[in-house]
Amino acid sequence: AVPAKPGEVAQSHDQLRQVITPTDVQVIGEDKRIREAKKKIEKLAKEDQTVLVVGASGTGKRTFARYYHQLSLHPDYSYVEISLAELDANSVGPAIFGIEADPSATHMKGRIGYLEMLGTGTLAIAHAELLDAHQQSNLVTYLRFGWFHRVYGRESVKAKTKVLFIATGTEADVLAKLTPELRELLQDRIVFLPPLIQRLKDIPILAEHYLQVFAKKNAKRVNGLAREATEKLVSYSWPGNIKELENVIQRATIVASEDVIIPGDLIFVIPSEKEIHKKNLLRQDKIREILRHPLVPKVFVWFNILMVFIMAGFTLYGGSRPQDHALQDFGNNPGMLITWLVWFPILPISAFLLGRIWCAVCPIAGIGELLSRIKKFNLPVPKFLKRMDFWMVVISFLFLDYVEEFLGVAKKPWSTGMLLVIIISVSAVFCILFERKTFCRYVCPLAGMLGTYSTLSVLEIRGNKKICQTQCGQHLCYKGTEHTNGCPMFSYPASLTTNAECMLCLSCLKSCENRGVQLNLRPPLQELWHQSQPALSLSLFGVMLVGLMARHQFPALTSWQTVQQGLNWPEGLIHTLTYLGFLAMAVVPFVLSATLSAAASQEKVSENMAHYGMAFIPLALSGHVAHVLHEFLQEGIYEMLGYFVKLYYSVTAGNPIGTRDVVVSPFIHTSVITFIKFMLITGGLLGSVIALVMIARRASVRSVMGRIMPHLILLLFFWTAYLFIFLGSTGAPAEATGSPATAGQSTTATPPSTPPPASALPAAVPKPVPAPSQAVPPVAASAKTPSTVVSAATFSLLLPDIKNAASIPWRSAVVSAWVRSGQAVAGGKQYLLPVQGRVVGAVPGTLVQVSLEVGTSTAQFVVPVDAKGLFQGQIRLDSFNQRTAIVLQLVDAKTKKVLSDHRVVIF
Repeated sequence: AVPAKPGEVAQSHDQLRQVITPTDVQVIGEDKRIREAKKKIEKLAKEDQTVLVVGASGTGKRTFARYYHQLSLHPDYSYVEISLAELDANSVGPAIFGIEADPSATHMKGRIGYLEMLGTGTLAIAHAELLDAHQQSNLVTYLRFGWFHRVYGRESVKAKTKVLFIATGTEADVLAKLTPELRELLQDRIVFLPPLIQRLKDIPILAEHYLQVFAKKNAKRVNGLAREATEKLVSYSWPGNIKELENVIQRATIVASEDVIIPGDLIFVIPSEKEIHKKNLLRQDKIREILRHPLVPKVFVWFNILMVFIMAGFTLYGGSRPQDHALQDFGNNPGMLITWLVWFPILPISAFLLGRIWCAVCPIAGIGELLSRIKKFNLPVPKFLKRMDFWMVVISFLFLDYVEEFLGVAKKPWSTGMLLVIIISVSAVFCILFERKTFCRYVCPLAGMLGTYSTLSVLEIRGNKKICQTQCGQHLCYKGTEHTNGCPMFSYPASLTTNAECMLCLSCLKSCENRGVQLNLRPPLQELWHQSQPALSLSLFGVMLVGLMARHQFPALTSWQTVQQGLNWPEGLIHTLTYLGFLAMAVVPFVLSATLSAAASQEKVSENMAHYGMAFIPLALSGHVAHVLHEFLQEGIYEMLGYFVKLYYSVTAGNPIGTRDVVVSPFIHTSVITFIKFMLITGGLLGSVIALVMIARRASVRSVMGRIMPHLILLLFFWTAYLFIFLGSTGAPAEATGSPATAGQSTTATPPSTPPPASALPAAVPKPVPAPSQAVPPVAASAKTPSTVVSAATFSLLLPDIKNAASIPWRSAVVSAWVRSGQAVAGGKQYLLPVQGRVVGAVPGTLVQVSLEVGTSTAQFVVPVDAKGLFQGQIRLDSFNQRTAIVLQLVDAKTKKVLSDHRVVIF
């Protein structure tokens, strides 16, 4: 090899003096694994063997490497550490091996690497996992034979420097990055250091050691750590390991006064375990300024108040009109559309995404607050409401939910309007009489549902306890200020543990000037297992909601409607029995599963119910969302679009809404809706199972399966029931009908059990294909003929069970069930289908004439209306795969004059 020049040698010696690291260290710890690691490295040092020290960042790997050199055969020789993480990739080779000089090239100056520079010293290579394969190969050659090549060098260079490897990561990950030759060389020479969280007994020992070190360094007397400080240190997770502990103790020593015991308040280990995976959005000044603006959330409250006045106005006005008025129809009344197709579906979804954000912008409480500005008595909350607490909103929800369906509020504009008026009135009375928002906290029916679902939310308002304890003494977030009211929910942010008690009104944020309020973005579901003492009322209500959501979907099942027709019981009785039955089928099995689980965990049944009932909330939410999406995607979206088309015709053509039949062709296939419901319900089950396991593991890592198995079996049972109820066939069941009204009918064959395949159906009547400009658009409208309608009578079809709908697809469950009730005419050319209906407001002595429009109009049957306004007959169909219109006309028996008509399009 070309020898280094004298100037390069002198320069390398100066550089060496700057990088030599002292090795006067101690290995402290009583943990078994640390003692074993210490014993192993002492043995390897005495045998003068190469060592690989592996561990997470901050676990003391460099301390062990220095300890190795301290115990080696030549502890007085030089010891140098280099970190590959601090070097450029192109500088690693030259730093270790040096660079071969080229006398013929003036720019190729030589350089001595650490292997030559140290002589008989020790080189510790930190972050050895970053060595590339070529560098590892050169090191293996050096460790085996004692020589290496400089970078760009061709001749071998001998050296006697000892090499130690320090790698960051798990043992498996580090070994995976080494070449097979280096792995073989280091076999049985690996010293692994566990993370500090696995050395709980060593934390107080290390803390006391560093306390004395930094006290001496700062010339300060300290008398040890207080018990609270030690508990705080032991309970922390220490992601930075020993290095983080060293920094925490150093900071505490600097801040502490002379001759004191370090208190717990000086141990800064934030975030705590509960704050992991949370991000405080208010750290962004722009977000903080926006949310502290006086108009937030007031402007949204005012908008919602305007909307609720519109909703109540349309529903009350439409409900007070005659039965044939356009606003009596659901699809023509914007108040009904907004209330049941926009407002109610938004509630559960918003609670999951943003907590009780709806409560912050609720128009019901907003109107009450406006009225309370006129006169407010500020009476204290009644004691019985405080005792009932969340139980009261549970009772309110159950009462409203039962009455709403019992009275059919969602189908009647007047009932919907009166429901809004009653709730607003009760809210106003509470706002005027009692302090803050007593109605929202203790009485509101929606508060129970929104509060329960908000526990799954990704947003939360919490208080920073440290800031509250050290910088705040006025508690303005709870009491309020001159310009901002105190917490309307009677909650103190620093002690808040559940979203169920926070309505995200942001009053606390506006009151606090110390930045003690946090708006955290957190993982969903996390609150379910982070609550140390969940309320039994909240948990049990979550289980109740599982049953209630199934109850809401259950009446739509065709199989249940068949049973209901056979019972012939009053609807009110059936509703009451099914409502109570579904509640019981949810609560009773849960009590049994909690009893078994409590026996396994040796705790009270009530405590088990309070903890594990939280795990059922995700399944309840999935059922709720699946139900509202079923109603919205099946019919609601077409009602909304149809209304916009009617509104368009009203504005552009001057046709009043309700005078044109609008047909919106469905664009969402039923299989898509079914798939969405399946994914929602299965996702809810997955969320519940995750919560169940996490709740059990948080209590204890022992006997987890024994404690969760009863609840897991119950969850699977609920999920199976949900699949049957939510994915089952819906629509009216097939009914037997009387003889046809038309003459000359053929004998009939046995009706098919399923709709005949398209190939077996009679072909459609041939007709010219319309030009593109004449093709039937997705939204079609046909003007009614009001000149022929002189009666206020209205039609409602019972079979097929489509009521007064103007259109319905062939593939819908209702029409499919109707088709299955048909009878094939001999020869298979036509099919007879039963039709039943009711005429409200029919004059005695009138007839119902039913016709079909399939290209041309064909009369089917004419029958008199009975005393109850009912009629029935049969129609003949040639095909089930073409657009067909059923035209119903009420005809005067004497004058043959058309008194009223109704047209239903099946497409």
